[in-house]
Amino acid sequence: MKTHSTAQYLKWVLFVALIVCSFFVPMASEKAKAEGVGRAGYANGFNDQFTANNGNWGSWSGSSWSYKAGVIRGIGQKDKLSGLEFTKAQYANLEYQAKMKRIGCATCVNRLYIRSTAVGWIYYGYTNTGQFYVESCNSVSCTMWQSFKASNKIVKGGFNTLKVLAVNNSYKFYINNSMVYSRTVTGPLTLIKTGYVGVGFYSTSAVGNSLDVDFAILVKK
Repeated sequence: MKTHSTAQYLKWVLFVALIVCSFFVPMASEKAKAEGVGRAGYANGFNDQFTANNGNWGSWSGSSWSYKAGVIRGIGQKDKLSGLEFTKAQYANLEYQAKMKRIGCATCVNRLYIRSTAVGWIYYGYTNTGQFYVESCNSVSCTMWQSFKASNKIVKGGFNTLKVLAVNNSYKFYINNSMVYSRTVTGPLTLIKTGYVGVGFYSTSAVGNSLDVDFAILVKK
């Protein structure tokens, strides 16, 4: 009867293990890719300086976006909202910020959004007249948390960094590292728990209206 040495047996076990791994690891990677976490490394956040198109962002409405000298620029369309969304992952508890500059319409809003899904999201924006606002929306309507309010923290016509810290039902909103508004929500608003993040702006004209975004950074909390 032919016998096998211990070394031969271990080689056979190793061979079988390699075959099994070659089948299951690609499946796991594809699952992670579909969920936007794990393999791509975005489960804990991201830091995008917009120096090149990395395929992480997608336009959901309005303008086209292009990369120019370290910013991503959206060109406004008349009477439309334009939005750019980080598509690789959804986030619940987060610190999210973006630095942006609006060219054109001084009264038009420029904003961040967080925890965005088809059924709800939260907007935080400002205008070049020096006002900011916060609102929560669902698929039917929006509710103002903070109606338009003047802030001397806004650089009119220049770059402004908007930041949101959202942990469970507590929200804090910053302009250029100064907190301008906070809120703890109750009731139905607590259903807005997780979703995508992005930037956006509104334009009253298709000529001379654009939004430059210098960076977008998110840290999972």
